[in-house]
Amino acid sequence: MAVYLNLDDINEEKRLLKIGGREFDVTEMPVSIMLCLNTRTVDRKKQGSEVLFSDYYDALLSWFKLQDESITSTWLDENINGSKLKQIIHAVFVPLLNPSPVAFTPKEAQVK
Repeated sequence: MAVYLNLDDINEEKRLLKIGGREFDVTEMPVSIMLCLNTRTVDRKKQGSEVLFSDYYDALLSWFKLQDESITSTWLDENINGSKLKQIIHAVFVPLLNPSPVAFTPKEAQVK
């Protein structure tokens, strides 16, 4: 008997974020963005602080640039404010950085 987890079967509901008349797919965070935030989190903790809003801003800008190369920090500055950034952190980053647990289930091993 083996235990099995098929990550291909996990289908997240598509999540779109509209800012400045543009839509961005925020369903799944790219691993590069997640690793960047993880590194910043560790660095901040070593300094005795928490992740800063600027860390989330940088991650958001990088994520948007992956979807649309024309996005710049100037564009982002013109289309969000502090309140919107906080809402994005809570609505987008927090759930993706703290996903629901998944579990392996028993399954007969298939011999090839």
